[in-house]
Amino acid sequence: MVFQDFDHLSERMKAERQRKFRKRVTISAISAFVLIILIAAGVFGVVSQDNGEDSSKTSPSSGAPKGISRAQKMISTICGCTAYKNSCNDTLSAAAEKDPSIDEPKEFLKASIAATIVELDKAIKKVESNDFNALETEAAFKVCKKAIDDAKEELNRCVS
Repeated sequence: MVFQDFDHLSERMKAERQRKFRKRVTISAISAFVLIILIAAGVFGVVSQDNGEDSSKTSPSSGAPKGISRAQKMISTICGCTAYKNSCNDTLSAAAEKDPSIDEPKEFLKASIAATIVELDKAIKKVESNDFNALETEAAFKVCKKAIDDAKEELNRCVS
């Protein structure tokens, strides 16, 4: 009599485990299905993009405006999430005009990193021209310059 109550508990626990197992299997199946759909969509997108590029290469129409518009689209996309959009647009547009073969986001990123290094050099030169009256100020500048030099080294590693 005493242990009959435990039979009901163990049955409920068994049913609970089965329900959890079914829930996990259902979630796994749905996740796998969604993953397969995403992979198929990605493959379809890549294949259709490649087909579009092949047809534009074979057509005799002018490809330069398309390249410029593609570069401008990439620039606006890259600079859309930055704090200084105008400066980013100006810098990347200048890089695209300087080297029209830039057509990949990675190349635009390298151009923006190179521009950052140039701007850091300009800032250091501008601050170095100041006279420091206090030793603490000069020491703080040396620490700041060391940090900026380290940052430039990291940026140079990213570019190369």
